[in-house]
Amino acid sequence: MKQYKIKLLLFALIFALCLPLLAGCSGKNGKTLMSLGDTKLSVNTYELLLSRMKGTLAKYQYNVDSDTFWSTVVDLENSTYDEYFRATILENAKMYVVGAYLFDEVYGLTLSGEQIDAVDTELAELVEYDGDGSKAAFNQILAEYGVNYDILRETYLMEAKIDALKLHLYGQSGSKIADTAKEEYCQEYFVRFKQVFLASYYYVCETDENGDDIYYTKNSLGNQAICYDKVNGKTMTDKNGEVIKDKQGYDVYFTEDGKIAYDKENGTTAFVLNKDGEPIVEDYTKEELAEIKKEANTILDKIPEGEFEAFEIFMEQRGEDEDAQTYENGYYLYADPANYASYPYLESIVEKLIELEVGQTALVESDYGYHVIMKYPVDKGAWADEANEDWFEGFEEGLVDHLFMSLCEQYMDQVTVDEEMLATVPSMKQIGTNFYY
Repeated sequence: MKQYKIKLLLFALIFALCLPLLAGCSGKNGKTLMSLGDTKLSVNTYELLLSRMKGTLAKYQYNVDSDTFWSTVVDLENSTYDEYFRATILENAKMYVVGAYLFDEVYGLTLSGEQIDAVDTELAELVEYDGDGSKAAFNQILAEYGVNYDILRETYLMEAKIDALKLHLYGQSGSKIADTAKEEYCQEYFVRFKQVFLASYYYVCETDENGDDIYYTKNSLGNQAICYDKVNGKTMTDKNGEVIKDKQGYDVYFTEDGKIAYDKENGTTAFVLNKDGEPIVEDYTKEELAEIKKEANTILDKIPEGEFEAFEIFMEQRGEDEDAQTYENGYYLYADPANYASYPYLESIVEKLIELEVGQTALVESDYGYHVIMKYPVDKGAWADEANEDWFEGFEEGLVDHLFMSLCEQYMDQVTVDEEMLATVPSMKQIGTNFYY
């Protein structure tokens, strides 16, 4: 079976598109687009945020230079991609205006000299390397994104404020967050499953002259040796009466029909490798796939709801998921299909898991094969279990972002937006594609 790992991607596509969009103050550097208390966001900063979004989309291989892409309708509200992402950035800009307001006016925090120096050092390096030491040349680059050096500096300072506020509220990596909150977050936002996986492909294995897979074992010297079935097979002699031996000098055991007798229980097959040293994989035929799908449905029908032990018997007897032995607790995923937009099979699995109750099963088809999945309960303390660490990478950071966004949402309605100013902002197609700032 082809190996693959279902990694937890807390910051994939949509989530990643939103979180980095940190607002800047306007002050003398641009006309105010939105405000809360004395905290303001300039229309120029909003353009910068749009350019960042466009750059992120480009990294995900979206055709951001196409008129057709931006005019494509993406939801039942008849929103185009242009409208959808402009609205997304607007909401995130509001959120970070709230964050700045909380930092300055609610909690009364200030950036340290060291934090400000870090921002100025980064900008100095950008001027040196991107602007060849010229701030004017650097401003020409930034103009494509609607900003200049001063606005970019204030944006970076605001980013530093947001990070400092999170640290103040939640501690380093969520150290100020109690385990009770972590457990609540885990139970509400994660799903767990196991699967009987039937692959739609197979590895090409080494075969003998009869076309049978060769099974190997390790000999006393640690080298590969053919694993013969010495119980059910028997040796044979050649025309000279000598016992037939293989190239390594071991006795060869044969079946009654003259084929080589392999010990399939104790031996393992060997994959045929390509020139790059990777196993060669071939897809099953349409007819074979139809039979595999039929088998998957049969397995699905035979598993009673809530019968976890019965399900795991099928996993052991028929499942082809090599990772199942590594992850005996099953797989934990963040319960948002959009998080896995770059991994369609995971997106489909999460969509199905959200529909299922614990103990229910379903069949999900993917490019890899057929996944008979069962939804399991999320174990208490799963996020802290070392056996699950691959699935909870970035768990604390994700929780910090969740708590911070929840806090900001309490103030969102208080943010005022200049709608006339908003109407002057260029379209997503017109905005520059920003990969770096």
